[in-house]
Formats: sequence, structure tokens, C-alpha cells
Amino acid sequence: MLDRLKYNILEKIRGLDKHTKTDTVYLFSGGFWFGLNQLVNSLSALVLAIILGNFLKPEIYGNYKFIISASSVFLVTSLNWMSAAIIPSIARGFEKTVIRATSTRIRYGFLGTILGLALGSFYWASGNQYLGIGLILMSLFIPFIDSFGLYESYLQGKKLFKAFVLYRSASRIISMCSIIATVLVTDNLWLILLSYFLPITLIRLIFDIFSLIKYPPNDREDINAINIGKHLSFSGALATLATYLDSIITFYLLGPLAVAIYSFALAPIEQIRGFLKFIPAIAVPKFSNKSIGEINVQLKSRALKGIVVGIIFTLIYVALIPLVFRLVLPKYFSSIIFSQSLAVLLVFYLPNLLFNSALNSKFDETPKKWLYWRNLPYIILIICLIILVPKLGLWGVVTSKIIYSIASLLTSAIQWKMLSARQRGLSQVNSSAQ
Repeated sequence: MLDRLKYNILEKIRGLDKHTKTDTVYLFSGGFWFGLNQLVNSLSALVLAIILGNFLKPEIYGNYKFIISASSVFLVTSLNWMSAAIIPSIARGFEKTVIRATSTRIRYGFLGTILGLALGSFYWASGNQYLGIGLILMSLFIPFIDSFGLYESYLQGKKLFKAFVLYRSASRIISMCSIIATVLVTDNLWLILLSYFLPITLIRLIFDIFSLIKYPPNDREDINAINIGKHLSFSGALATLATYLDSIITFYLLGPLAVAIYSFALAPIEQIRGFLKFIPAIAVPKFSNKSIGEINVQLKSRALKGIVVGIIFTLIYVALIPLVFRLVLPKYFSSIIFSQSLAVLLVFYLPNLLFNSALNSKFDETPKKWLYWRNLPYIILIICLIILVPKLGLWGVVTSKIIYSIASLLTSAIQWKMLSARQRGLSQVNSSAQ
């Protein structure tokens, strides 16, 4: 009877295909697990924000966020785009690629350790042992913290979304509990940093090993995916810097208190956007097995619908966010106006995700030089931050982020259009040759 009920439900879901022009069973199955993943992420982030926002002094929290942002910049050396590069290859059956990708990331990551130790030593020698030791602690984990997380790309490529979500959610919960337990006992920055970096690194290592044992890879390996991962990481280095430069510039020019205000203003936006991050995780493996022409059939209309959805979410957010801050973060009432302004980012996020998912699924068909064009929005962001933050303070950061979001969408759309035109040209040449 249960099998019959399941069959009827699946048939009703498949009936939506003709209306949505989408494989709705695939979307529902993957979307459910990624929705669950984001629910866990959002709830844990909310709990963590409440604890950190109410139990830590803003200055300590600002220093904590600065070091976390700095770690993300140093993680560039561990080829942080490798995770995206290997998903299409694994989806096509080159499963052993994940092992080579992990070892490659670890080797390159030691450069980040050297740079982090140098920066920490500089602060220490300058008399700021507080930040110096924090940066030194951070640098010890650079080669491993993300490299051990490549099991996520492996499971996504194999479309094992349930396992991916369960493992990732477990690591998130363990990390959250570790940080909260530490914050409730002490406000020592070094111990708080250690409570973040150590547990998440170890649990990712455990899940990495467990994934490869439970779902053993075949012997097929795609060396080209490793090279693409290197190119993406090198070309994306500026992107990573720009992504975290807002917190770093705010820290240096406006201080740790401003970092805390800005971080809590942006946090709810990031959580809402996080609910949509299941789209590339599901779409990239699906797009990888489709031609560019097939992807183009519905991409533009879906992007336009995404803008409409973003506008609706923005209006709802602006109306409700003051109540949220009053209830859970009364110490950061000054973050509300900045958070409402940053809600504009939601308008452009979904269509940008769609275009990027399409582009990411066709890394192997994209000329290597084109990958560097993705840096354009980040260059614009960096220029805006450098010019506007000294003049406008936090409003300069907010304005820069909005300008960047628009530039990012336009760049992705134009690059996809160029790739489509290139593919049509190659098809015409092949047809003429035949």
C-alpha cells in the first residue's frame, strides 16, 4: 500500500513537468534535502547569533569576525574553487578525482599557513598579541579545514543528496555546540577561535573517510578537472578577497564595533540567500548532462521569474526585520536600517545563481581565459569599497555590496550569452565540415 501511495505521489509530481518545464521529481527530492540542510544551517546560525550577540562584547565579536574573514582569504591558497570544479566530473563518472583533489588542496594550503603565520607574527611583533596569536592559531588549520570537506562535492556529484545533507548538517551542529559551549564559559578570543576551527576540521576528516568507505569511488580520474580547479581558484582569488574585504576594510577603517554591527545586519540576508543555495548543488549535476542549447530553452524565463520572487522577498523582509532584531538582538538595534538596505541583494541573487549554475556545469567547454572575466564584479566591489567606505562609513559598505550584486548578475548573463554564441558557432562549423 505504501508503494502504491508513493507511486501516486510521484506521478502527481511528474504531472508538474509540463507546467514547470523541469524534472520536478529530481527537484523535489534534491530540493527537500537541501531545504532541510539550509533549515539546520539557519536555525544553528540563529542560535549562534543570539548567543554571540548577547554573551560577547561587540568588540570581541568584531575581532572574531575579522579573523574568520581573514581565514577565508588565506584559504584561497588551498584552491577553494576545486570543490566546484570536480562536481561535473564526478557526475560524469570520474569519481576518483576527489582523492587527487583533496591531496592537491592540502599541498597548496600550506602556503596559506606560511602567510598566516607571517601576518600573525607581524601583529605579535607590533605589540598586538591579541590578534597575533589569533591569526597564528587560524593559520594552522588552513591546509585542512576545507580540503577535508571535499566529500560534499563527491556526494553532490553522485547525487547522494541525503547523505550530503546529513553529514553537512551534523558537522554544522557539532561546530555550533562547540562554539556555544566555549562562549558560555569564557570570552577568550583564542579559545573561541579554537572551538570553531578544531571541531569542524576533525568532523570533516571523519566524514570524508566515511564517505569514501561507504560509497567507494571507481578508478576513473579526470586530471582536467584538477587543472580547471586550479584555474578557477587562481582566477577566483580576487573574488574571495573581495567577498571578505568588506569586513576587513570595515575593521581597519571603522573598528571591531562597526564590524559587529555590519555582520549582524548582513547575517539574515545571508541566511535567506542560503535557502536558495540548493539550486546550484542540484542544477550543476543536472546541467552537466545537457547541451547548452537544452539549458537555454528555459534559462532566461526562469531568471526573470527569479527577479520577481526576489522583489517580493525584499518587501517582506524590510517589513519584518525590525521585529526580529527587537526580539533576538536588542543590542544591535542600529543594524536594522543597514539590514533593510542590504535586502536589495535578494532581488538579484536567484537569477545570478541560475546563470552561474549553467556556467559552472560547462567548465570543460569554457575557454580558460574566460574564467578570469568573473573577476570583473569583484574588481568593481573592491574599487567601490576603497572609495566609498572612507567617505560614507558603513553606508559605503552597503552601497558597494548593492553595486557589486548588479554587476555580478550582468557579468554572469553576458558570459553565458557569449558561451552560447560560441557553442552555436562551433556547431555550425562542424555541420559545414560534414
